[in-house]
Amino acid sequence: MAGVSDPQHRDTDWFEEWAAITNDEGQPEHDDDIAGTGDAERRMWVVRRLRSDLAEIDSHAAQEIERIEAWANEQREKIAKQTEWLEAGLLAYLKGTGKKTLKLVSGTLKWREGRERVVIEDEKEFIETASDIFISRKTTVKPDRQALLLFIRETGGLPDGVDLARSPGTFTVHTPNEGE
Repeated sequence: MAGVSDPQHRDTDWFEEWAAITNDEGQPEHDDDIAGTGDAERRMWVVRRLRSDLAEIDSHAAQEIERIEAWANEQREKIAKQTEWLEAGLLAYLKGTGKKTLKLVSGTLKWREGRERVVIEDEKEFIETASDIFISRKTTVKPDRQALLLFIRETGGLPDGVDLARSPGTFTVHTPNEGE
């Protein structure tokens, strides 16, 4: 094809030029006609290049995201330490006043005693030695999907309230060195 950009040195229109077929929206038309092994090889080469480009983009983006997240975490940690220090001082001040609530212009300070809760340190030992009044028993009822599938395959029958669905098939194009 004369005048077609080389896919290795793509400009913004290289794929449309290479495909040489577009629809009304300017998108490449789907072309099922592959003119032999050479055409299939060329398309596979382009798929491999595009996937390589995606992997490169993803890798670069991941590095940038990691760098930005590290910076944000550092800033969060710094601010959290400053906030904790300030809040500890405000709590000490509130407790020193003997009040549980103190309204200030910039906000309200409140102190509430935490609720008591039971901590079971060794559940097995507790269950073995505890009275039945401290033990609750639960029964869970739910369908056994594996047993249902086996029943349907063996008998061909569907129990009431059950239907059989199939996931969509998959098509894979594998190119060498993917994921490296």
